[in-house]
Amino acid sequence: DAARAQPILQQLCRRLEHCGPIGSGSVMKLTINMPLMIYWQALGEALALCRPLGLDPARIMDLLADTSGGPNVLKVRGAGVAQMLKGGDAGPVTFNVDSAVKDLRTMLAEGKARGVELPLTEKTLACYEETKQKVSGAAEVSAVSVYWANRAMQRSETV
Repeated sequence: DAARAQPILQQLCRRLEHCGPIGSGSVMKLTINMPLMIYWQALGEALALCRPLGLDPARIMDLLADTSGGPNVLKVRGAGVAQMLKGGDAGPVTFNVDSAVKDLRTMLAEGKARGVELPLTEKTLACYEETKQKVSGAAEVSAVSVYWANRAMQRSETV
């Protein structure tokens, strides 16, 4: 019963929303995470585009975080992405690639069950699975961006 749990949940959560019957909260979690998962992949591709400019990765993250091109998560994880682009450590893992792959698969299963096509999510899953194979499933999810930025640079150097 949601009403009975509310006092405890209010202490644990920044925001508490009742979204419907059992299972609705899980669907909302996937709904919230989907654009973020897609963003990490898109950021990697965007970084690949601007890497040849030779700009400092910290400057790129700062520019993105201060524009409409950067979601709130970039304000928190942007410095870690910049560090990884320089070959450094991103800091503590808050959400790993394995968990992201699991969520993406669940998103696709939920979409299929509801008769909803999710073509961008399908492509994103394939990109995350490649990252998992080439980097590590235990890596911070923002490593997806770094992997794809570096992958593009390696390919352009061989062309």
